Amino acid sequence: MMIDQDNDGDNVTASADTAGANDASVNKPPGNTAPNSFIAIKEVNVMSRGRTLRLQAADIIIAINGEAFHGTIEELLDELDEADPEEGFLMSLWREGIIFSVVVRGPLGCVFEYASPEDAEKASQEWSRYAMPPLDDFVMYEVLKDIHRKCDIIDTRTDPLGYLMPPFWLIQKQLWEPLVALIMIYLVTFSVHWIMFVITAIILAVYFSRAQTALLRSFALYKEKQMWLILAATSEKEVQLFCRHFDPKCDFKGSQVGPPKEDEEKPRKKRRRSSVPG
Repeated sequence: MMIDQDNDGDNVTASADTAGANDASVNKPPGNTAPNSFIAIKEVNVMSRGRTLRLQAADIIIAINGEAFHGTIEELLDELDEADPEEGFLMSLWREGIIFSVVVRGPLGCVFEYASPEDAEKASQEWSRYAMPPLDDFVMYEVLKDIHRKCDIIDTRTDPLGYLMPPFWLIQKQLWEPLVALIMIYLVTFSVHWIMFVITAIILAVYFSRAQTALLRSFALYKEKQMWLILAATSEKEVQLFCRHFDPKCDFKGSQVGPPKEDEEKPRKKRRRSSVPG
């Protein structure tokens, strides 16, 4: 999935990453390039790429493009600065016993530190057991969630059905309001002149080829869902498994991982009868 970043955000993240490097280099522990050493995120600035990717403090960076990363903070900053703004690179992180990946296209706007030996050891053990899929199999997904823990998962790849047959794509995604608006546009332009209808259809096809992710995201926000996670994964089922790990009660439309965990009913306390007469 491609995440657009504005220039202002990049400027903020670049300065924040530099600050993070200075802070970490002061307290650099000895042997920071040991095979089981990793870099952790200490702080995520508000206006930053890291915040957009929903990274959190204590996330441990364990690999770049499928290769374990045991370098220094300065080396990590160099990798971030040299990232291709279009293609980016795959960064794998460890959080709460699970490994997940994101696509990074520049400075994250985070303050970094070296992970504690205990956390580094846990992350190292998880990474040694992790079977890394081929990099070409990864796709970026956005996950939005509402207060009822209902989730929408957005596959950010362009679907050919979206620009070849926009009405059917809207039906597939259950975007009923945009579908009604699209049909009205078709009817109005066709009633004026068939040439105008053709021109309008071409313009809309171009729009749907470029704005599918933005449209899905906007409609999810319209349904009062908020951005929760941005992940690189090989399938939607894998994304659902990640989400269920972070929130066992989250639910999905067309769930591939079964129903969410239900709240346990607390046993009702029996009322004691009063021994006092009357």
